[in-house]
Amino acid sequence: MIKPTQGNETIKQVAASLCGWLHKNVGSDNVCFYIWDRPLGHCIPVWAETETQVWGSRFDQAIASAVDKVLSDIEVRVVDQISNDPILGPLASPDLRSVILLPYVLGSEPLGVLVVVNADSQHLKAQREPLDLLATPTLLALRGLWEVQQVNLQNQELQRSKLYLLTLLTEVEQRQHVIEQLTQEVKRTKGHLEGILENAAEGLISVDRTGTIQSANEQAAVLLGYSKAHMINWRIVDLVPQVAREEIDRLVQRALAGETVKDVETFWPGANGTRAIRVTLSPLRDKVGEILGAVGIISDITERKRAEEEIRRHLQRITLLREINLATTSTLDLYTILETLLEKIARLLPYSPAITVRLFNKKSGELEPLACWNINQEEWKARRQREHHRLAKMVIETKAPLMVGNLQTDPRRWDPEFCQRHGLVSYLGVPLIAKEEVLGVLSFYTKEEHQFTDEEVRFLATLAGQAAIAIYNSQLYEQTKKQAVELERANKVKGEFLGVMSHELRTPLNVVRGYAEMLRDGMLGELSWEQEDALGKIIGRSNEVIAMVDSILEAAKLEAETVELDSHEVSLRDFVGDLRSFYSVPLDKDLTLTWDCPSELPAIKTDSRRLRHILESLISNAIKFTNSGDVTISTRYFPEANSVEFKVADTGIGIPKEALPHIFEIFRQADSSDARSYGGVGMGLYIVRKFTEILGGTVEVESVPGRGSTFTVRLPYEM
Repeated sequence: MIKPTQGNETIKQVAASLCGWLHKNVGSDNVCFYIWDRPLGHCIPVWAETETQVWGSRFDQAIASAVDKVLSDIEVRVVDQISNDPILGPLASPDLRSVILLPYVLGSEPLGVLVVVNADSQHLKAQREPLDLLATPTLLALRGLWEVQQVNLQNQELQRSKLYLLTLLTEVEQRQHVIEQLTQEVKRTKGHLEGILENAAEGLISVDRTGTIQSANEQAAVLLGYSKAHMINWRIVDLVPQVAREEIDRLVQRALAGETVKDVETFWPGANGTRAIRVTLSPLRDKVGEILGAVGIISDITERKRAEEEIRRHLQRITLLREINLATTSTLDLYTILETLLEKIARLLPYSPAITVRLFNKKSGELEPLACWNINQEEWKARRQREHHRLAKMVIETKAPLMVGNLQTDPRRWDPEFCQRHGLVSYLGVPLIAKEEVLGVLSFYTKEEHQFTDEEVRFLATLAGQAAIAIYNSQLYEQTKKQAVELERANKVKGEFLGVMSHELRTPLNVVRGYAEMLRDGMLGELSWEQEDALGKIIGRSNEVIAMVDSILEAAKLEAETVELDSHEVSLRDFVGDLRSFYSVPLDKDLTLTWDCPSELPAIKTDSRRLRHILESLISNAIKFTNSGDVTISTRYFPEANSVEFKVADTGIGIPKEALPHIFEIFRQADSSDARSYGGVGMGLYIVRKFTEILGGTVEVESVPGRGSTFTVRLPYEM
């Protein structure tokens, strides 16, 4: 027995029973049942009873065509000799000589084919009869089974459909719940978005293709100056004032043509006043890209524009202040300064004011008109009566800005006829103050009534302060020039006086000294010791006065800058030797002169007379202020620095520390009191410093009171 491998199980059971019964009772050699497989579209063997093994792939392939044809024709086929059959002929063998193919059909539904194969054809008739007898009950049995099967299949299908419907219904309910949740979420999101859009800081507006407003948020209504209800269904250009209509319409048309218009700044003169706005317009498209309208974002930039304008004015003012500073510091001429100042100020102010400057005359106590702008200067200066500048007087007295809203109606006004003729309405007077001194008044007159803001007043006060400094500097310069001329005249008179007086003093002093020397030398007779001593004192004091007169003459030349150098080659060795011999006479003090000079000294190019005057003054001072001890004169030269150094050191009274910074000034002495112990007029060290500077050198002093002083002179030299 061959077990079935696939097919309908119920029909398979019937087929197995049928095949078994036929094989046993009819004597068939081989019995097989082929069942119709609807999905495959042909019959397949599902059960076989056999005496000889004839079933196989070769047989199955050949018999399958015959089975399908029998079932298609719904006709019993009996083949006595297989070898003669065109389809089954190739299968002929001793075990396969005859075959019966019996189709089973239920209504129009094919069920299968019963195949009986014998080794001879003698049994065909005996087998055909029971097969015909079995056909009807078998068919009925199969039909019953088929109907039961169909009912079961329908029940199963109903159960599956019911389960599917239940599943579908559950899914629909779930989807409906999800849809409800999504709907609620959409509503919440829509409300959230509407809240965001409604409360956005920017104005939002949408228009259709005709430019008609479809929606707008509250901020858009505020910016455009209309209610939302009034804006909807109005063309946007119909809401725009005539002055801005053309520009707004052009922007909308660009957006409706598909262009994104970004950050266009314009002014909207709405019902709430003119605002500066920034507009961005974008085309509104559907899913396929068709333009439905436009969406606009409107930003209020009024404050930003106001801030930008303020910054612009601030920068302009800073620039003006800088220009005024440069202009006023480039010259000290007062009239040039005032002309530049008024021109710069008038250029900045938007209301083209008339500007005047009056300066206070300390001697007369009056405000004198000095300069004006945008007003008839001759007529303005001609009206100098006291009442004509009453307001400026008030500014001077209070040292504070003064504002008058209308000069033609204010009781404090000055000269109403003049104001009316020149159209002067509002007034601002600002004091010109420098170094805490009021110099005058800077006045501004407008041709229309103008309320000066605190910011304007502060700025104009700053300008007035800068102008006051420039005026002060100019006045100081003029005063300095005048003083310089007077000083030059005084110096000239002083020089002439000193020259005349020195000459007039020197002549009689030389005569006195000459006669005294003649008397001392006995040319006019013998003298007693007391007479000789008195004549010596006369000659000594005469020499001191002559030296003083010479110093005054040198100082006068130095002050007049008329000293001329006589530079020539000087042998330092010979120069120092000659100077040393001058001081070789014994002194009337317990004092030692020490000369510390090397034997090898170079020859230098300098003015020997000026140099000798320098050293003699220092040595004489050292001897004068040293009662006992030492005075040391040293000389050093430094080839690597091309300089020579002279030092005069003493062990005298020294110089107080507070007097050292002034010791080289003219007419200055360490002790300037009337009870001083040492004479002189304080010009020796002044001449030393001046001569040293003329020779291109320096002079320094170091001193300790009670221990002495050291003066050092350094001079450059040429070999």
